[in-house]
Amino acid sequence: MCPDDYFDQGFQLDGGENAQKPEEKDPNLDRAGFFDGGGAADAGAGTDITVRAQQPETTRLLNYLLGQAIELEASDVHIQPDSDGYLVRFRIDGVLGDFQRPPKGMGPVLIARIKVLSDMNIAERRLPQDGRLELHHQGKDVEIRVSIIPAVFGESAVLRILSTGIAEHKLEHLGLTPKSAQQFHDLFRSPHGMILVTGPTGSGKTTTLYAAINDLNQMNRKIITTEEPVEYDIKGIIQVEINPIVGLTFATSLRSILRQDPDIILIGEIRDPETARIAIQAGLTGHLVFGTVHTRDASSAIPRLVNMGIEPYLVADTILGVIAQRLVRKLCTKCKEPTTPSVYEAKILESAGIEDTSTLCRGKGCEACGGHGYRGRQAIFELMICDGEIRDLIHNNSSPITLRNAARAAGTRSLREEGIAMALRGETTLDEILRITIDERMDPAALAEAGD
Repeated sequence: MCPDDYFDQGFQLDGGENAQKPEEKDPNLDRAGFFDGGGAADAGAGTDITVRAQQPETTRLLNYLLGQAIELEASDVHIQPDSDGYLVRFRIDGVLGDFQRPPKGMGPVLIARIKVLSDMNIAERRLPQDGRLELHHQGKDVEIRVSIIPAVFGESAVLRILSTGIAEHKLEHLGLTPKSAQQFHDLFRSPHGMILVTGPTGSGKTTTLYAAINDLNQMNRKIITTEEPVEYDIKGIIQVEINPIVGLTFATSLRSILRQDPDIILIGEIRDPETARIAIQAGLTGHLVFGTVHTRDASSAIPRLVNMGIEPYLVADTILGVIAQRLVRKLCTKCKEPTTPSVYEAKILESAGIEDTSTLCRGKGCEACGGHGYRGRQAIFELMICDGEIRDLIHNNSSPITLRNAARAAGTRSLREEGIAMALRGETTLDEILRITIDERMDPAALAEAGD
């Protein structure tokens, strides 16, 4: 948590021409006054929002909220309106929770202040706006992506806190088992073809792709990415940000990228037939292509491309492998303790042939984890290598179930199996695994191997 005097401390927020340095403390303002309906709420009543957005108390309130979010390692800050005013919520380890409710009247002022720092149009309240701002916190630069949309009770803002460390991640930082790490290294060092990463929004796909790119980033390779938006700057790589307003889409940028003589191409998302076709052609013509699609598991990514109009034989000849992933909350190491499974959990383990549950743990909750029992997240992966029988099945336009069964026969472990193995190692809970993975048949041998 932040120190008691953090509310009175300033840190520098950068917003282009609007960058401001910490201001002197207002002697008439106390920390509690912001959250008991007094202080700034009454002081600013009846004044113009634009003027109030520039006042010291508004700056300190935003400093406090962002500082708390960073200290608690939140990924997103939600400032959302409702019938009672505004509510500030933090997403920590993938779970959204209430933080505090600013005093009545301060919500629109906070939104206005964020607009100023993000170089947005402060007078525009009818249309969505996107922007970015930077801040210096405890000697580090932190970049924040801002999205504001109009809603019934006012404007809603979401601030995505971008971790600068992700841009420097490599494969060894992903928490892979030795076997999986070797498979990833072998796959990523293919000379050409396409590698897909699948999963829902917020499942860590960007982190995995950046780790792969960082491992491949050498002087003798030219790497170009096309992203929407570019979240992290990577030294030595050309990054193109999509801008549909001016006609710069994934497809149009890919056409130009291919004329830039790249060795490796990263596509932020393959979402339409034109992008998919150009990406496949790039993989066939000597480039190593990384891309993402939104599917629930690895085997479902293949039919997704076919449904976009790509001929199965082209998919079979191009796709090297598909990685599905999820982010799992890890147990807090300060309050982790042994536990026994519930009746429902015991049935799931029994169906998988697991009898020994002595290694299962739960988080009791402590000050270090904010009482949640979890602290931090780790990715689990399902890796389907597309060779041999699987390539033949893709060529024959086989169903996702047929592909899944063939992948399992070849040694692929499902996300649920990887997650349960993680729970059996005492690193997370079964409840967490059941929350983020789908129910499917499990192989006891695969679970035993994953737990080694």
